[in-house]
This record gives sequence, C-alpha cells and structure tokens, in this order.
Amino acid sequence: MKGAKLAAIVLIVVGVIGLVYQEISYTKREEVLRIGDFKASVETRKTIPIPRYLGIGCLAGGLASMPAGEPVLRCKSRNDFRLCQE
Repeated sequence: MKGAKLAAIVLIVVGVIGLVYQEISYTKREEVLRIGDFKASVETRKTIPIPRYLGIGCLAGGLASMPAGEPVLRCKSRNDFRLCQE
C-alpha cells in the first residue's frame, strides 16, 4: 500500500503547486540564420497556463485517496484478535 500513499502525496504536491503557480514559463532559443561563422538566434518566451480546476482536482484526489493507502488492521489469525497489530 505504499504505492497508493506515495501517489496520494504526489497528487497533493502537484495540486498545491498548480494552485500556487498559475502558469509555467520557459525560454526557447532558436537559430534563425547561419552564414559561415555568423549565427543569429531568437529567444522566445513561452507560457503554459495551468487551469485552477486541475490544481483543485489533483489536491482533492490526493486527499481523498490518502486514507486508502493505509490498512486498518493486519491480523495474523482471523479468529484471535489478540494477534492483531497496528
């Protein structure tokens, strides 16, 4: 069940990051002209918006699946509850 708990934590972190940062920006450099040793390049800034509902959905999904990652009781015997451990 560690995988389910890890997935829930990742969803929570992604949801919080999505709500805090409304967009992801990066710079792309393209070479537009090359003649011999002469090079001309252009830098363009790209922005990817992150929808608010995506952050809320990831956060809610992570919080909802968090209890599913932990077992309630692990028993060695079905008949003897004294052997159950947390």
